[in-house]
Amino acid sequence: MVGVAVFGLGRIGRIHTKNLVVNRSVEIRWIVEEFHEDAKEFMAGTLRLDKTKLIQFKNASQVWNDEETQAVIVCTPTCTHQTVIMDALSAGKAVFCEKPLAPDLTSVRDCYEKAEDCGRPLFCGFNRRFDPSKRSLRDRIQGGEIGQVHRIKIVSRDPKAPTLKYLKDSGDIFHDCVVHEIDLVCWLTNEFPETVFAQGHAFDPRIAEVGDLDETLVSLKFPSGILATIDTGREASFGYDQRLEVHGSKGMLQIGNMRPTEVTVHKSDGATLDPVQYFFAERYAESYQLEMTHFIDIVKGEVNSMEVTMEDTIRATRLCDICSESFRKNQAITCVSVE
Repeated sequence: MVGVAVFGLGRIGRIHTKNLVVNRSVEIRWIVEEFHEDAKEFMAGTLRLDKTKLIQFKNASQVWNDEETQAVIVCTPTCTHQTVIMDALSAGKAVFCEKPLAPDLTSVRDCYEKAEDCGRPLFCGFNRRFDPSKRSLRDRIQGGEIGQVHRIKIVSRDPKAPTLKYLKDSGDIFHDCVVHEIDLVCWLTNEFPETVFAQGHAFDPRIAEVGDLDETLVSLKFPSGILATIDTGREASFGYDQRLEVHGSKGMLQIGNMRPTEVTVHKSDGATLDPVQYFFAERYAESYQLEMTHFIDIVKGEVNSMEVTMEDTIRATRLCDICSESFRKNQAITCVSVE
């Protein structure tokens, strides 16, 4: 059994906790959460949490001193990630953390250096890689099914903008949202782009007031000549808009939006389909489960290499920095590969 502590029981923390509960190799020993009443209600309705201890952050030393806890899942607010990671690694725990690991590139490197010094795995949650459709698409690219890749087009739009409180602590839209697609396109191409050009606008005045954007378009050119576009938005009224196309010399690969069912109803007044899945929790439910299983297998020693490496995380962080710089300067930025 792998003893686990979950830090943060918000939306993403609950997703990971539910996936840990169904993993019979895991014992959730601790949940660290400030809002005890909400946490207690959630725990009461979740199987296999009856023996889990609920504590506040000020008592986290109990986790660090627990020799039967081997791993920590970090789902706290972004501004706290680095502190929890460093404390967990110092205590000899393996760490799974939602992106970003830290607020800047130097701090991200510090986290990985700490992990190396302590000899413990540090995993950054880029869950798109574990989506079965995207993994199949990548395998087909690697297998040469569509020949030389020419273009990649990614659309990723949330159905509803987050709260202003969240936006103030999230960095910006590039580091909060676009980072997933940045990691995805580099993973698909196995390349680091040579140029990046990012544009954006804030249509929502509330988002403009906090200095963020709600619509972005990022263009990338890779050394092989592949052109990629990432179209990201904070609000799509019809649901969670997740589409991907890869055009090659021998054909095209495509992933469309997913729906609860694919039944089309035809009547005299037209045809209807189920609405697209509404949010990330539904669209990427399987990828979150597979991602967490992968991490637990790493902790158990059953997997020797992590799907998301230090180099991957540093690359994605650096490219988001470049996107922000490109938007501010309104010009394309020539990239220098991150070693």
